Amino acid sequence: MKVVEIEDKAQWDFFVKSHALDNGFLQSWSWGEFQKSVGKKIWRLGVMDISGHIGVDELLACALVVKYPLPLGASYFYTPRGPILRAKKAGPLLVLNILDVLFHEIKIKGEKEGALFWRIDPPVFNTEGVQSLMKTLHFRKSQHEMQPKNTLIIDLRKSEEELLAAMHQKTRYNIGLAKKKGVNVRLSGAETKEGGQDFEKFWDLLQETAKRDKFRTHQKKYYEKLFQTKTGVIFIAERQGVFLAAAMVCFFNNWALYLHGASCSHQREVMAPYLLHWFAIKEAKRLGCLFYDFWGVGEGSWAGFSRFKQGFSPETPPTPYVGTWEYPLTYWRYSLYSSALRLWRR
Repeated sequence: MKVVEIEDKAQWDFFVKSHALDNGFLQSWSWGEFQKSVGKKIWRLGVMDISGHIGVDELLACALVVKYPLPLGASYFYTPRGPILRAKKAGPLLVLNILDVLFHEIKIKGEKEGALFWRIDPPVFNTEGVQSLMKTLHFRKSQHEMQPKNTLIIDLRKSEEELLAAMHQKTRYNIGLAKKKGVNVRLSGAETKEGGQDFEKFWDLLQETAKRDKFRTHQKKYYEKLFQTKTGVIFIAERQGVFLAAAMVCFFNNWALYLHGASCSHQREVMAPYLLHWFAIKEAKRLGCLFYDFWGVGEGSWAGFSRFKQGFSPETPPTPYVGTWEYPLTYWRYSLYSSALRLWRR
């Protein structure tokens, strides 16, 4: 086996779509391009088979690796919802060999780039067996979750009537109420005439939402590049020309993924976010998507918007991921970093 950098978009996305255990979006070619657009250094690493086990020079695994900064000039590598392995054809021994080859290449690049550790959050369910495997591979549970550990995924292969019937009664009522109150929903993309103005309004609404609900946003450039690179589109709910709610949704591999949302502090009684997501769900079905991923549910500070999301499919259990793990590339520096992080969070 050998590790190479993949430069063919079609080859990369074909493998991701064919072998990702989830939607594969955060390992897609477009997500890598988006990361570059916001100033990140990336590598698209592929493990190729040259032993004849599966096929000469056949891709066995891939990992989008993104370099993130740390204080004092340090950094770390991050592979979101990856790496992706050709697991259906690979037995346990081959999987371990693939990972060993990939680890070796990550260590080499880590030494050159000053990376302390490799952070991953595999797209696999959270089970004791998976956790045990991560520890066997010398990964350590991260103190910081990069992606939501639990998400709500709605099966869009059902009819619209079945989807409506599966909703909580209050959710279904609020969709009808928003229609009755004159809320309209439309789709905006970077290529549309109103795209630039729509993004600015989305950003203003997102800042208002963050202030009200006490959460931190990325910098404006982050969302702007998502929109401009056509990685994400914006669904807008408005009434009498006033923006009431917006959602940034990405489409990949027959999935629709709701990544970012915002809502106005006024006219909340017209229930615009309910109609907004119902419109997005119907549009996803129209585009041939099989699943709508609400991208994160939980308790604590997440309880309010989690109840909102779960109202669309209350009988669907959340999908639990194994979470974020870290592989030390330099043990003593990683230990110092982990100790400092624990002290800072006390």
